[in-house]
Amino acid sequence: MLLKLTSSAAEFNGKPIVINSEYILSILENDVTNENGLVESKTFIFCPPHGTWEVKESLETVLDLINQGK
Repeated sequence: MLLKLTSSAAEFNGKPIVINSEYILSILENDVTNENGLVESKTFIFCPPHGTWEVKESLETVLDLINQGK
């Protein structure tokens, strides 16, 4: 199942990203300090061997999207 999310990585901030949920190994939500010194919440989606994607949606939202597809 494909998940359409919103990137929060600095170079792609606000751009849509589509992730295949079949490759998700783990999901972590954490607060991070950006370049401006502002703290923001990000969700990190680990999809080995492709890497980790940073998205704006909460962990709960991502989990709900995955569970809707089952």
